[in-house]
Amino acid sequence: MNNPNISISCLMAVLSAGVLSAETYYYVGENSTKFESPDSWSTTPDGLTAATSAPTASTDIVIGSAAAKTSFEMSYSGTSMGSLTLASDYAGNLFRIAGWNGNPANQPFRIAGDLNAEEYSEGTERTFQMASNIDTEPEVGMGMYIGGNINAQSGNTIKLGSQETKWNGQLSGYVEVGTAGVAGSGNINVTAGANNASVRFGAAGPVNSAAAGIDNPNVLVRGVVNLSSTGAGKASIVMYSGGYYTAAAEKRSTFVKVGGVSGKGIIYGDTASTYISGEAYPIQTSLVFANSGVSTFEGNIAKIWTEKTDRRGQDVSVNLVMEGTGTQVIKGGDVVEVTSVEVRSGRLDLSNPCLLYTSDAADDLIG
Repeated sequence: MNNPNISISCLMAVLSAGVLSAETYYYVGENSTKFESPDSWSTTPDGLTAATSAPTASTDIVIGSAAAKTSFEMSYSGTSMGSLTLASDYAGNLFRIAGWNGNPANQPFRIAGDLNAEEYSEGTERTFQMASNIDTEPEVGMGMYIGGNINAQSGNTIKLGSQETKWNGQLSGYVEVGTAGVAGSGNINVTAGANNASVRFGAAGPVNSAAAGIDNPNVLVRGVVNLSSTGAGKASIVMYSGGYYTAAAEKRSTFVKVGGVSGKGIIYGDTASTYISGEAYPIQTSLVFANSGVSTFEGNIAKIWTEKTDRRGQDVSVNLVMEGTGTQVIKGGDVVEVTSVEVRSGRLDLSNPCLLYTSDAADDLIG
């Protein structure tokens, strides 16, 4: 029964949850400036408003017009950020993230979101490079984790893992793209235009390349590598392995596991000189397909891209391995030049006009 002396009022509170936008920092540092130094950053694109603190794990980083127009590197030690963008108005032809002796492998470089390289029109090629100048034993690299996607537009090359030599980033460490269990993450989108665009994977191991293999890859891409072109430029995947070795034991192999390759482009091998006392050591790379769905790649797979003019080494063997639950289709190119083909699980369809191989790949294809 209602009591007229009691008034009950219901207050409905409408709570509006504001979405906090991530802070954006713009790099203004000089060559080899440390990432963690506030002097390296501005909070405005023109570089005129100095940051009062170093970036945090949620800060979005932009390398743009405020940065020096030269080739330089930014050192790091256990650095994390929200996203990293190499802006179209950064006119330098190289930006390198470098680790140094004393930075242990358990302090990797982490990007929670995307790594973006916007269209570059100042020249024909601009390079983002992950490197580690470690020349002491044990040979342990930094490692790089990208939680979102990688977007490489026309005029850009994204180099992940090993670089030119042991003393110039050969030991860059394990690379992982994508976050486990997060749908839509881990894709690498390579979009050529007027100029070429590429992603280059290299050897450097989780500990060292001797520990790497099909089940323990140097590079893990949880999503799909998507290749496309809107102009005359070519989109490509470069399987890099090798360096200037002083002993046969230092020979490295690259193992890259991807969730598929889709679109039109080129997959080819590359290496620096590997001659030791006049003897050339075989160079091996393995592209492992871990597809859960169907991906279709149209184009060539070659031991070396014949149009590449700065080649300095021997041919690089390209091995194809299928071990997903889905299907990888490779078709439409003039040649698929591989050393071996192995299907552990899933389906690998090769339907090119000409299939060249340099070992016993025929048994793998038939079986």
